[in-house]
Amino acid sequence: MYTGYLDTITNRADWNTTIQIVDADTEEPVDLTGVDAYMQVVTCPSNNDCGPCDYGFSGCSAALSGSTEDGRISIAADGVLSWSFPASTLSGLCPQTYDIGIILKKDEQTRQLFLGKVTVLDGVVN
Repeated sequence: MYTGYLDTITNRADWNTTIQIVDADTEEPVDLTGVDAYMQVVTCPSNNDCGPCDYGFSGCSAALSGSTEDGRISIAADGVLSWSFPASTLSGLCPQTYDIGIILKKDEQTRQLFLGKVTVLDGVVN
C-alpha cells in the first residue's frame, strides 16, 4: 500500500491523473488485467483534517467517487491507472484538504492501493 499526498488540485479545473503501479521487488509494472478500481475523496464537516473519522457514521461523506465501473477510472494492463473528473464535478468541492482512498478488486480479493490526502484550492475563476 502506498501513502502520502497527491498533487494539489483546484475546484475550477479538470483533474486528470495517471499513475503507474510497479512491483517493489522487480520494479516491473503490475499486471492489472481484470482488476476493478474504486476511489473516494472524503470530507468531514468538523474541520480540514478529520483525524480518525468513522466514515459514513460521523458525518463524513464521499465528496467525490469514481471507479472503473462508472468510467472515471481506467486501467491498462501495463500497470497504468488513470482517473478523470471534469471541472464541473470539482466545482462542488470546498477548498480544503481531503482524505483519499483507492482500492483494487479482482475475483474475491480486495487490496488497498493508496491512502492519503489531496488538497483542493479555490480556483477563483468561474
